[in-house]
Amino acid sequence: MEGTYERYKLIYDSYAARICFGRCAFGDSLPAIPRIASEFHVAVPTVRSALARLEADGLIRVEAKKAARVVYRAGPARFRENAARYFVPRREGILDIVRTGGLLYDPLWEAGLRTWNRERTGAPPAAAGFSLTVLSSLGNHLVMNLCWEMIRYLCFPLLDAHGAAEDCLRELRAGGDADRAKRACLAGWKQDIDELFAFLETARAEYALEDVRPVPFEWNIYRQRPQLRYSIASRIIREILEERYPVGSFLPSLPRMAERFGVAVSTVRRTLDLLDGLGVAASFQGKGTRVLMDPRRIDFSKPEVREALGLYAESLEFLALTVRKVSLFTLEAASGETLDRLAERFARIREEKKSYLVFEAYLAFITDACPSAAVRQCYRKLNELLACGYPATLRRLGENRLDNAFSGTIARAQADLRARDFERIAAGWQGFLENEAERFRAFAARQ
Repeated sequence: MEGTYERYKLIYDSYAARICFGRCAFGDSLPAIPRIASEFHVAVPTVRSALARLEADGLIRVEAKKAARVVYRAGPARFRENAARYFVPRREGILDIVRTGGLLYDPLWEAGLRTWNRERTGAPPAAAGFSLTVLSSLGNHLVMNLCWEMIRYLCFPLLDAHGAAEDCLRELRAGGDADRAKRACLAGWKQDIDELFAFLETARAEYALEDVRPVPFEWNIYRQRPQLRYSIASRIIREILEERYPVGSFLPSLPRMAERFGVAVSTVRRTLDLLDGLGVAASFQGKGTRVLMDPRRIDFSKPEVREALGLYAESLEFLALTVRKVSLFTLEAASGETLDRLAERFARIREEKKSYLVFEAYLAFITDACPSAAVRQCYRKLNELLACGYPATLRRLGENRLDNAFSGTIARAQADLRARDFERIAAGWQGFLENEAERFRAFAARQ
């Protein structure tokens, strides 16, 4: 998930945008490789890979023992057109992130900055890598992945043209707190955003881009195909819980599953190996793969099992940090009919004694009802990963206690929903997730 490819692309996109939009002119030198490596928290070979790609695309020239130099020649008109063709299709997606990105970014930033302040005793990091440094202090790869994807989508020059990170660093050096530091960043970024949208007002007509196909924001958690097994495994576990594949039944054949999920047969095999390690299913020669759902068989020594449970733990932490603001925003925007349907869903779950599905039901509500496309995208991805933690939760609580463990949560959620007490609902989900994340960390530490 956090592989060399991810970080290589981050560096490439950063400098390609600066060059193509005219922030780095012909003949300018890029920073030294060790400095780039420090700013992006990567190894020197990763930087070299990014520079090689920039050189292959005709943007820079790399010479031994010299700083890379920009060789892309263009004038103001071409830079303006490059920017228009990039930003116009992303206008609505950027506007959505600007309006509602604080629902995700603000709580992650504040938590990361608190951790950074506690852990960092030396000088603050270079300004260009400040956001990455702050969020990396959380130790959550999903958070970092989302940060990278949003930075790429918004585009680097947009984020640092007015020195917002430098303003934030100055505020921290002067003894400022997280709120003042955040305001310093937002002040600079707001100027960039205002200038961008003023530019877009004229650029659409100027370059005949009125009917261009929109490019929405997408959170691509996985860059390597084999890692898709975690999402596919979660979907299969969810279908087992919904009794599409009851315990004792057999999963479809490998070719049928490959066709259904749009992946290679090798990816399906990796998925089945993961399900076997989680105690969910077992393959039998000549018979197929039988659903077991036996948490006693979880093999914590398998790297893929540890990775799957790590994704579950990181999803819980991500949600715990963001769910309060996201909940308030979504609940206040939802219609009474939508809220009544959610209450009915909770009631059915209680009647079926499947209270452990309560949060999945609530996340489905957010991914359907939240007005922000970016939030819907992120919460949909997180919901996909949560099912991987079900076998471990079943092992931690035991089958007989599973429904009881969440019955109180769903009862409170129903009551608060009927009363339309949105503040209490949002605070309740935050507390629930914080407790679950803490309990799972303690459980995982014992394995």
